[in-house]
Amino acid sequence: MEFKRRTLNQIADMICGNAPEANKFFVYRSSKYLTEFFEDTETDYVHDGSTRQWWVAETLAAILSEPQPDANTPPDTFARVIQHLMDQEDALNEERERPGALEMLNATLAWIGNKLDVLKRSQIMFMERDDILNLFVVTNLPLPRPAWPSASVFSDEPPF
Repeated sequence: MEFKRRTLNQIADMICGNAPEANKFFVYRSSKYLTEFFEDTETDYVHDGSTRQWWVAETLAAILSEPQPDANTPPDTFARVIQHLMDQEDALNEERERPGALEMLNATLAWIGNKLDVLKRSQIMFMERDDILNLFVVTNLPLPRPAWPSASVFSDEPPF
């Protein structure tokens, strides 16, 4: 799967935390913290000291070249990167649900939004996780593997 260079650079800016203070919804990450970010997404990428945005964009391009489940679904690693980028614990200058960050990400990616009608696109940033997952089911879009419920959810054991 390939993204336009502009899209990779925009996502890289979000991961790096490059934004004017008025629109700063993403944590600033120096070299060390970029390496930690990618380690937390279960990859072995280590920042080499080069320009942060360019290095992250190249890393994202490498991740997007990994095998993918089908033509319309990004590789599992990319889904983990986006999931980690939107971690509620990293909310900055907004509430935990991260509507500003989600709006920026959706405007950049639009890989969900372009497949939904205008009404659903505008509502998705205010939806709970389970409602977003249900939207995938209703619209028959493939759900990225990292978003699948864990096997423990389907256990026969009582939850207490």
